[in-house]
Amino acid sequence: MNRLKLCFITLLCVLPLFGSMAQSVKIEGSVRNSQTDELLPGVNVMVKGASIGAMTNIDGAFSITVQKGSVLEFSFIGYEKQEYGVKGNAKIQVELNPVGIAMDEVIVVGASMKKSDLTGSVARVTDKTLQQIPTADLNTALQGKVAGVFIQNSAKPGEAASIKIRGNNSIQYGTSPIYVIDGLLVDQGFEMLNPNDIATIDVLKDASATAIYGARGANGVVVITTKKGQKGKARVTYDGWYGSQSFSKEMPLINGSQLHDLRVEAYINEFNNTTNLPPARREKYIKDNFLSTTVPPNTIFTEDEMEAYLSGKTYNWLDAVTQNAYQQNHAVSFSGAGDKGSYFMSFNYNQQEGLMKNVSYERYTGKINLDQMVKPWLKVGTNTTFVYQVGHPVADDNTFPVALRADPLLPISGEYWYMKYGTEESQSNNNPIRDLNVVRDANQARLMSSNFININPIKGLDIRSTFSIDYMSKEDYTYYSTETTQSYKASADGQAKHRKDKMLNWQWDNTVSYKTLIKEKHRISAVLGANMSYYSQNWNSLDVKGFGNDFFSYKAIAGASKKEDFGVNSDFWTYSMASVFLRAGYVYDSRYYVTFTGRYDGSSKFGTNNKWGFFPSVSASWNITGEEFMQSQNVINNLRLRVGYGLAGNQNIPNYGYQTLYDVRATLGTSALINWGRYGNPDLRWEKQKQINVGLDYGMFNDRLSFTLDLFHIDNEDLLMTISKSPSSGYLDQLANVGTLRNRGIEFSINATPIRTKDWNWNIGFNISADRNKIIKLDGQAQEIYKLGGMSNNEIQTEGNLFVGESLNTIYMYLFDRIIQESDMDYVNSLELGSRTAQPGDILPLDRDHNGIINDKDRTVVGVKDPKFYGGIHTTVSWKGLELTLVGNYSYGAKKTSFLYNSLVTSDGRSAAHKDILNRWTPENTNTLIPRAYHAFSGFGYGSTSLCLQDASFFRLSSATLAYTFPRKLINKIYLDNLRIYFTGSNLFTATKYKGFDPETGDWYPNTRMYVVGLNISF
Repeated sequence: MNRLKLCFITLLCVLPLFGSMAQSVKIEGSVRNSQTDELLPGVNVMVKGASIGAMTNIDGAFSITVQKGSVLEFSFIGYEKQEYGVKGNAKIQVELNPVGIAMDEVIVVGASMKKSDLTGSVARVTDKTLQQIPTADLNTALQGKVAGVFIQNSAKPGEAASIKIRGNNSIQYGTSPIYVIDGLLVDQGFEMLNPNDIATIDVLKDASATAIYGARGANGVVVITTKKGQKGKARVTYDGWYGSQSFSKEMPLINGSQLHDLRVEAYINEFNNTTNLPPARREKYIKDNFLSTTVPPNTIFTEDEMEAYLSGKTYNWLDAVTQNAYQQNHAVSFSGAGDKGSYFMSFNYNQQEGLMKNVSYERYTGKINLDQMVKPWLKVGTNTTFVYQVGHPVADDNTFPVALRADPLLPISGEYWYMKYGTEESQSNNNPIRDLNVVRDANQARLMSSNFININPIKGLDIRSTFSIDYMSKEDYTYYSTETTQSYKASADGQAKHRKDKMLNWQWDNTVSYKTLIKEKHRISAVLGANMSYYSQNWNSLDVKGFGNDFFSYKAIAGASKKEDFGVNSDFWTYSMASVFLRAGYVYDSRYYVTFTGRYDGSSKFGTNNKWGFFPSVSASWNITGEEFMQSQNVINNLRLRVGYGLAGNQNIPNYGYQTLYDVRATLGTSALINWGRYGNPDLRWEKQKQINVGLDYGMFNDRLSFTLDLFHIDNEDLLMTISKSPSSGYLDQLANVGTLRNRGIEFSINATPIRTKDWNWNIGFNISADRNKIIKLDGQAQEIYKLGGMSNNEIQTEGNLFVGESLNTIYMYLFDRIIQESDMDYVNSLELGSRTAQPGDILPLDRDHNGIINDKDRTVVGVKDPKFYGGIHTTVSWKGLELTLVGNYSYGAKKTSFLYNSLVTSDGRSAAHKDILNRWTPENTNTLIPRAYHAFSGFGYGSTSLCLQDASFFRLSSATLAYTFPRKLINKIYLDNLRIYFTGSNLFTATKYKGFDPETGDWYPNTRMYVVGLNISF
């Protein structure tokens, strides 16, 4: 029977199992510090239960001959013990965890758990992995490292990346996870942490893993554990890097001469389609007004443009407002520990210049983690971080795109207020040179502190109380000088804006946890806890005009003279939560694991009818390698099957949604109450997320090869949405629980160490994830909800629409039929196009319902913005002290529309144009998908049909790092423990068909490429 079971497991894993061939085996290898990767001399290597042993030499290497089936125990002062089961001859690498950082533990609310005891879907990233990319943003460092975590970076200095765990699980309110920093729950500000302070990041993905956080964990939980002091000698570390960055891509634009020809052709095409002049007069008009190189009679070029054309000049406005930029980062830490306490202190400075002129960002971070055994049964501690950041953000979001699309025949000058396009001036586009005169200063201070007392009255019992605080103060100042278009347009004569925000959150957690082991096989644990949390925020703003001069910028608002144009505003809000929870776990013989969790949450965001919600979960796992029938093989060291089911909730809705809100406004010299347009709904209730997860963990050859596979199914019900109200009600909308969204997916990650010798090591990891969502239900019987906008505010938009049976993030437009040829005109003339026109060279949408009319009923879902699958890959090859690390991430199957490319490829020659326009339709060039040039176009635009749909798939080489770690024998002579130098290139290469700036960060502000040189020192 045992053999049959063994065969079954073999087929399950599709891997051969080999039996033991010899009783006496040789084990050799090395021992390292898991945090610093330093080799450890003097480590005791003992056979458990016997007197046989060895010790690592000065290079951290050892060799020992033992009996098969023995257990080796590695121990060293200041480090956690580690065991290794001997199954055959092997060369191994052992990593010991410093005391104070138990790498097999995950910190949950009020207690820690062994990672091996967790039965849910949890992924871990260590500080060693995070530091593969020199960056001040943890989201960037995390990208591509964890299956099921989709991260999109931002190219703006100091702006955070967006993160989603397991796709979309709410239609309108909330897709971001919560972050738990040393027990403190935060919704934002994750990017402000110093990556050098992080010991581990655990990503909790399924409901059984996140259930301990109840309603807050519906979109996943990112648990961050910062570093603690380690026993042994005190330690000082320094990590510094300096980098230069530039745009990773430039738009391929046509030159001034080509733009001249494009404009002439566009005006001729329009003239020929609209004039009734006879041929002779038509040709003369074209020659005088369009082709002449003298202004006048030429009416479509200015004198400056014609001069630039005749002299062969091309002006690059973007170069006038951008620059190459630099970044630097310096981090120093001090740590240590004794028998009764530990300390960790760090300081960090990060500075970034923006690629836009006058844009910059600086951040100062200080951290202190302390814990102390006051009594053998009493421990206290604090984890406190203070961050101060100051910067000069982008003053006007339109500066970059306006400069990019500027007329290359227009001389660069700050003389004019508005941009000129040919002979016309556009008052919607400010002169980007004048935008550089806008002053914008912003600063932010934040204190995050988690403080605990832990009482251990008897063995296994811990009583813990933790009080945490999160305080933020933020100020933003803008001054539009008298030299800016913004001030000129508003007749402001100098305009100053102030905005100040304050946020205070506090959290009080109280838990009682108990762990015990009965008869060496029954391990029981339980956590009973309660939580209270309070969140408050307020802001006020001031907008004043009429300074007359720019001497004092925004700093002397008393000098503003236009009192009638003053604007003031403010808002205050609070909400609170209370919770009780229980988690109980049972483990039998390290083979069978069961966990039950229940949390009862109450939130002031809901009315009295549905203020409370209960969120339970149950999960189990089977450690198959612990079974007796697995003991006769020495290949598979880990085989674990997991299954879990749970409920989670979501309360990420606007505050006071259950109430009808009123505000006060000054009208005609008196104050009046007005409603906000939203009608209160006292029956609002929690969103419900029902999730089932099945997973498999596998490791062989002592984890030289390992993989994790997870499948999940999520039903999101009672989703909170904004629904429209009848105009007769006097209100615009109301919040209600009306939506249902289904989400399914699969995640797979694999890691391998093909080579592991004394001098050579090669590690490689790969992960891939796929998730699909579908809208099951909207409001009532509605099958679609359209997003309206445009010039009339009543036009159906391309994105943001909702359709039952479709994915959440759809693209809705006409299907492309053809570029019209002369031979198509009989068919085109038979169609009803409304106010649109269509001629040879123009775009024609598909008459999808074949009724001879092209209107909104022919529009359909043509693509989805979410990728079909995504993931990352990383590999490290090292020889002695030399190391090469490559990190990549990818996304496949997402569709996007690029407004930037659409505008560049349909330019009429008065603004910049993409080089693809050189292949535009003409009577001599009809085999093309680029429409003809046309001025004052009234047909179907390039961006209105699926012709503009682009494949946003990409593979990016995120970073390549070449590093050298100096030998310990050498650096010990100068009292150093570690000395490492490295060179990193970030965002080196992106393979994509996307024709905008970047398929990930979009088109407003292009992604950057950076080269960094860095230094790590410890002593």
